[in-house]
Amino acid sequence: LAETSSSPTADFAVRLHLPAGTTAIASGDPAGPGTWRARAVRDFAVAVGRFRDATVTTHAPRPVRVVVGVAAGMSVRPDAVAAEVGTDLETLARRFGPYPWPSLQVAVMPALRHVGIEYPTAIFLGTGTAGELTRHEVAHQWFYSLVGNDQARDPVLDEGLATYAM
Repeated sequence: LAETSSSPTADFAVRLHLPAGTTAIASGDPAGPGTWRARAVRDFAVAVGRFRDATVTTHAPRPVRVVVGVAAGMSVRPDAVAAEVGTDLETLARRFGPYPWPSLQVAVMPALRHVGIEYPTAIFLGTGTAGELTRHEVAHQWFYSLVGNDQARDPVLDEGLATYAM
């Protein structure tokens, strides 16, 4: 399940054409109808679906808008996930330095089950990821997103340090 890619940082401007009744959880921030912008990130990720959402602002240490979308039909509460991610951001920022982006987008989807996957400014979580696994995925905002590496050659630099952060 480990990722084996590494990308240099880049700026992304992405226009999404979404099916009616769906919304997107994506890297960066909405920048107008159907447009997302992500600055200085290694990857761009997007999940599209019917989401119930919650938003909180946390301080890591600057204000960070945490947006959580939980796929329709799941029993997971988006406000509970948002609170957990916000707390994790604050804790990890005290340990490893400020979170550098203005937001973090999180999609919770049933197909992922008990795993998660990280992208800069975006995380995808499964149904059974509350607690330490969520903190692991949030820690990847530092260990992969900021401190990039060749994940296939040196997985300890992202997976090992994110696990340590748990």
